[in-house]
Amino acid sequence: MTRATGAGVLVAIPDGFYREHIKRTDDIDLPAFGTYATGILFLNEDSYKQAKEAFGDLSRACQLRVITWRKLSTNPACLGEEARKTEPLIRQVFVTADYAESDPARFERNLYLLRKQVVSNMSKQRVECYVCSLSTSTIVYKGQFTPRQLFAYYDDLNQESFVTHIALVHSRFFH
Repeated sequence: MTRATGAGVLVAIPDGFYREHIKRTDDIDLPAFGTYATGILFLNEDSYKQAKEAFGDLSRACQLRVITWRKLSTNPACLGEEARKTEPLIRQVFVTADYAESDPARFERNLYLLRKQVVSNMSKQRVECYVCSLSTSTIVYKGQFTPRQLFAYYDDLNQESFVTHIALVHSRFFH
């Protein structure tokens, strides 16, 4: 019997969807497309506050600024028993910098450094934090489920206003 061990979808950032959602929920206007980055992080409930604080500190050290955090709406009922046991706390982060428009290459470099610093420093602190993606152009939704469960799990992927020009689905299987 073949079982799925994971699936994900990489999409171009649905700027209009995020812009409207962040304005409605946080009363924040996102910067112009391309001058902010966003990504999904898998965290642990027990160390969430510590991870969020550490992420902010690392962002500042990389000359970046966290705009806001977003709790994604998910449907755990569609998951299998094993996936529910290990389901992470999932948050989306939005990041920018004062120089993002004037020096996009520097912005991209610092985003890369931030991602590497998060992986390195948080593991040293024994703070669980997995960065699925952090980019100015794409975002990855993924998890321990089948492709069908992926779209049932993340409510974003079923919203009419979630418009993207590309979607690449990936799944892994084992016997």
